[in-house]
Amino acid sequence: MALNSLLHRREPTWFETFENEPTKTLARTLWRYQRTRKRLSHEFPITVICISDTHNTTPALPAGDILIHAGDLTQGGTKKELQAALDWLNAQPHEYKVVIAGNHELLLDRRKTPNEGKARKALRWGSIIYLNDSCTTLRFRGGRTLKVYGNPWTWRHGNWAFQYDPGEDIFSNQIPEDADIVVTHSPPRYHLDLAAWGDDFLLREIWRVRPRLHVFGHLHAGYGQEVVAWDRVQDLYERIYGGSRGILALLLLAFYVGIGWLRLGSLDVPTSTLVNAAAVGGQETNGNSGRKWFTSEIVRILAHTRHWWLSSPMRISEAPKSGGHGRRMRI
Repeated sequence: MALNSLLHRREPTWFETFENEPTKTLARTLWRYQRTRKRLSHEFPITVICISDTHNTTPALPAGDILIHAGDLTQGGTKKELQAALDWLNAQPHEYKVVIAGNHELLLDRRKTPNEGKARKALRWGSIIYLNDSCTTLRFRGGRTLKVYGNPWTWRHGNWAFQYDPGEDIFSNQIPEDADIVVTHSPPRYHLDLAAWGDDFLLREIWRVRPRLHVFGHLHAGYGQEVVAWDRVQDLYERIYGGSRGILALLLLAFYVGIGWLRLGSLDVPTSTLVNAAAVGGQETNGNSGRKWFTSEIVRILAHTRHWWLSSPMRISEAPKSGGHGRRMRI
């Protein structure tokens, strides 16, 4: 399958997936229902604007405190393209702008472009924080801090940048345990990754670290946002979807979801919000150009000085009144 076809592949309907894989489809339906349960909210929100895979487009973005770009700013990875994308991001009003590379950023991969050191040094990054298997700590009023980790690597498919062979483990024990926000270009497996094209080792690492927010892209048709609670429902769902469990596990999953529906179980479990923020290749058309993109994702992190939480979205509305492309998650 060509890379372009993979990235832009149409997501099958519920009935199509049920016809091919009934057990997995029912498991995902139950899992999605369980994840809509209301969780506690707190004061002092920090608004995070999540975007990825803009590929030389420069859509208007909503206001927020942090702007995160999860890679593929460009199409061909040239200095001209990359500088134009950096200039666009630098013009945004967000207090912090955090960026990782994607597989299209050839200039930033020293292994792919060893003779382009001069061009790399000439890039004007401005106030952008560039992460490459590295961390940064963002500081806000009131003494609040958020630790952000970024990693650009994806499975090898074609001759692009920052790639590794499928099955190779590059993620285990690489993310700091105290990371609040994780930004990768690759999706974790089984989550917004278009029929399990994400990385299983990355999923295990997210299980270990359990960040409050994980932003990624790469697989355009996987665009969206979901809340993951690190509990038995989550474990059963991933085992069923991975093929290691069958109908009995599905019945057990339904039992746990029923307990949650009756509010017999505790809501006090660690949660993460996972966001596939891929902008290009979506279901909305940009005017008369014919080019399609999804909109940016808005997540509100609810923080205190020492402890902070991320609430799950309760309602999805249209683009925010402040203008720009985006779906606002109201909590």
